[in-house]
Amino acid sequence: TIFRDQPSNWTDAVKRCQSEGLVLAEPTDTVAVPLRRFLLERYGDGSFWVNARGNQRKIMWQRGNKALEDDSPLWSGQPEDRVTPSYCLSLLAWYEDWLSSPGQPYYSRECSNTYNYPLCERILEDKETLKSPIIALAENISITLDFIETSLIDSINMYNISIDRLLQDTQIMKEPLLVLEENLSTKLESVEKNISTSLVKIDQDTQSIEGSLLDLEGNLSKKLESVGENISSALENLDQKRIRFLSTHDEGFCMSSQCFTLLNDVQLNWSDAKAKCEEIGFILAQPSHLIARRLRRYLTERHGDAQAHLGAKGDGSKFVWQHGGGTALMADSNLLRYGKGNAGTDRCLEVDAETSTLSSNPDKPYDSIGCAGSRYPLCE
Repeated sequence: TIFRDQPSNWTDAVKRCQSEGLVLAEPTDTVAVPLRRFLLERYGDGSFWVNARGNQRKIMWQRGNKALEDDSPLWSGQPEDRVTPSYCLSLLAWYEDWLSSPGQPYYSRECSNTYNYPLCERILEDKETLKSPIIALAENISITLDFIETSLIDSINMYNISIDRLLQDTQIMKEPLLVLEENLSTKLESVEKNISTSLVKIDQDTQSIEGSLLDLEGNLSKKLESVGENISSALENLDQKRIRFLSTHDEGFCMSSQCFTLLNDVQLNWSDAKAKCEEIGFILAQPSHLIARRLRRYLTERHGDAQAHLGAKGDGSKFVWQHGGGTALMADSNLLRYGKGNAGTDRCLEVDAETSTLSSNPDKPYDSIGCAGSRYPLCE
């Protein structure tokens, strides 16, 4: 133990240790260097009084009555500087001294020097003093062991009793378990028979279903062949009908991605015109706005006055294209010649392919007409 609250001379250091129930330390040679390093690392730089002082040219340990010899490797400094009767031993824990002489912790200096701290130690009691507590401890251990032995014997007896009861209970449970085993065996045999019977029935049903599926497959194959033949025949008839029809009408023409034909042999109302186009696999024309003016010019230049029904109808405020999408051409569109002036409850859209209006209104290709009015069908 060290006291770094205040350094003192050697005599006061002895008293300080005694006041704490300790004595000034007398480190053995084997611990002197490690002790020095510990003090340096733990507390930093400092010097500490130990319990040795000068006596007729020798530094003597005060309790052991043994000298720290002049040739001891633990000395720091020169021999002539070490010993006078007024010198006491100090343990140096200074970093610079440690670097220069790490294995030489001791230095002697005037006992009146007040720059050292007390380094104290506790003296262990002798064997006689320790004897009574040890005997008492042994007696306590003996009593404790007796108690443990008694407890273990009681526990073993209780365990044996529990084992006996368990064996009895096991014997009691054995007969019901045997009965249960027999019942389960009987039931399992019954279940196994039922499962076997069910599997046979399932196999029979599966074979029956397979036969039905084969019959159904044959019937469907025949029907599909018949339907295919009918469709092929219908398509062939439609193609022939188109060929015959187109051979007596305008040969057809395309603009952008749309193709048209004008049925200019008869004028029909809007509904009949729509049906006429659909009869040959076409629809009543729905030209895009981008080709509307060009379409009108083409029809007029090729056929003269050829006003034709288009596939849109409405109330005069807007005209809804009938095939796909349901988009509308509003009455105020710049493609309509009269616009809202032709409002009515049943109006249909026409392409105004007429020589006079082509000259007077070249940018307005559409007009409306009562749906009962007759115009040529323009098919797409």
